[in-house]
Amino acid sequence: MPHSRLSLALTLGLGSCALMAQAPPPVKDELQELEDLLNTPIQGASKREQRLIDSPQAIEVLTGDEIRQMGIYKLSDALKIMTSVDVHELDNAATNVTLRGVMQQGQPKAVQILVDNVPLYNAELGSVDIDNLPVSIDLIDKVEVVRGPSSSLYGANAVVGVIAITTRKAKAGLMGGARATQAQGGVHRGALDVSFGKEVLGVSAGYQGASFRTTNQTTYFFSNLAPVTLNDNRSHQHNASLRLDWSYGKGALWLGIGEADKRYAAYTTAVFPYLFTQTGSQYLGWSHTWLDGLRTEARYSVMSQKTGSGANPAIAAAFGDPGFLSEYTFFDFESKLMEVQVNWEILNTLHLVGGVDRRTYTAGKAPFVGFLAEQDESASGGFVNLDWNATQDLNLSAGVRVENESLGGSRKSPRVAVVWNPSKSSSLRAGWYNSTRSPQVLESRVDFTNTFTPPPPFTTGILRILPNPALEPETVTSTELGYRHILGAFSVDATLFEMKFEKLIAQTPIGNTIAPPVLTVNNQYLNTGDAKNKGLELAFAYRPSTKVSCGVNGTWLDYKLTATDTRPSYSPAFKANAWVRFTADRLSGYLSFQHVGPTEMEYIPAAGPAAPLRSRAQINQLNAHFAYQVFAGFSVSAYTRNALKEDYNDQGSGTPTRSQFVYSARRESGFTLGYRF
Repeated sequence: MPHSRLSLALTLGLGSCALMAQAPPPVKDELQELEDLLNTPIQGASKREQRLIDSPQAIEVLTGDEIRQMGIYKLSDALKIMTSVDVHELDNAATNVTLRGVMQQGQPKAVQILVDNVPLYNAELGSVDIDNLPVSIDLIDKVEVVRGPSSSLYGANAVVGVIAITTRKAKAGLMGGARATQAQGGVHRGALDVSFGKEVLGVSAGYQGASFRTTNQTTYFFSNLAPVTLNDNRSHQHNASLRLDWSYGKGALWLGIGEADKRYAAYTTAVFPYLFTQTGSQYLGWSHTWLDGLRTEARYSVMSQKTGSGANPAIAAAFGDPGFLSEYTFFDFESKLMEVQVNWEILNTLHLVGGVDRRTYTAGKAPFVGFLAEQDESASGGFVNLDWNATQDLNLSAGVRVENESLGGSRKSPRVAVVWNPSKSSSLRAGWYNSTRSPQVLESRVDFTNTFTPPPPFTTGILRILPNPALEPETVTSTELGYRHILGAFSVDATLFEMKFEKLIAQTPIGNTIAPPVLTVNNQYLNTGDAKNKGLELAFAYRPSTKVSCGVNGTWLDYKLTATDTRPSYSPAFKANAWVRFTADRLSGYLSFQHVGPTEMEYIPAAGPAAPLRSRAQINQLNAHFAYQVFAGFSVSAYTRNALKEDYNDQGSGTPTRSQFVYSARRESGFTLGYRF
């Protein structure tokens, strides 16, 4: 890593911290608030509440107040400055997120994303659009990013980590807010939220929406010889959510409903007038404390997702599919989950967390993308995790999950960790973790055949993806060593890890057939081999008061495919972030600088459907938000994101058709009027 890159990040982050340090020492109340902040309670690493410093895994927390201070509408803008989080924007189509550079063929299939414990992982497609979740961003209370294999608690597909989002419970009284934004390029954004709590009942609701105009970006669609223009006119999205909480004696009930709907314009000369994706979630939960130290929870949730396009009679005629005469659904997925969990403090020094669950998946019929019939899948499993305080300073944690899935068969995911506290404000942790990723419906069941225009001398071609029900699950084992220390207002968090992947699944060419004038390109998802991912994560934070926080983090990766000793695509060797958030009288703000090193990415040339690799240069980005409170509750603010460079690259998406999207770091600058009560 060139010295100048790290120097730039350190200079910006630590330089800002040094300026903040000149402020007067915090008063006693602020010191207590600061101590509470640095010992934020977490649940994501053990499924029970504990101090962040005692976590057996690498974990980072972002609060809803910090997100709102950043003035953002897109969760990805907050996540991308967190340690080891990789964010890939596919223009308005989707925003993919992963951890530690693991994004096989451009698709993040190894991260579990939860909203109020509802898993959003799509067993049909895998990737989740982090900016189109069924929750309004102003209702988020906390985001916990657990880095490293987490299947022992969260089941298959939490291979490289978990992003757990918790929404805000209503406090006593009435509160809420609204904001409206106008940005360049005809971008309009808005959000509102309201919550009301009284005695045992609380309700919170939120909504956010956005609309876009044209950007005039150009790209290729499949194998078109001429570029086409992206037209964002009439593109829009909305996210809405509702949460209700009711407590009684030693018990509690809660329910929630969320919806996300994004409709975005397709290429102007392409076959689809517009594309859409919809995600919905509904959940119901119950908990009861039976005895001191014994609590049970039961949860039922439903997650659904649809993607598709607007009507097009030409496609209906060309493919003999009358479904295209109206709005057409490419993917229609529904997941239902029933789970029961027990938290039991057996002794003062021994804590047990365990549970069982049953999941069902349904992938609807969609012939155009290879789902010739409805697919019904299921999974059942159970886990247990024991934490034992062997001494006052030493905690041993061990657990295992056993599950059986129609897509991936039977498997076990164990973990063992040791946490030692040399002092009340420091911890040294070591652990061994195992996780699995099941084959997706798309990878093992899809039977896709479509036509394309190949390069001369062929006049017609067939792109074929064959099903592979013999696919085996991917597995990963990780050995990690971590250290955390809080020294007054300063904290450091370091993690050294080595992850060994086996039986990686990738879409692979299996040979072409030629019967002039037809070229047939055959592909299949196969277990292609192994990989090793070694890395160092380092984060510093400085909080001289509750009104100021700043920090620097960096990630160094050595991620290689074992067979070829080459780095996988979308895996930069180095990333660094520097950021500061502050409040001073009526002024508040946020500033961040990000550096992402060069990496390889897939590229679909105009000449055909193959997806070779090409280098993407390093990216440096600046994001900022400054707000001024005109009077109590009312503020005006200005912001910019991706201010230094708009980054466009043609790339392959890794979908069954390996269709074309634009990797985009789109610049957006605007002004916001906001009011909170």
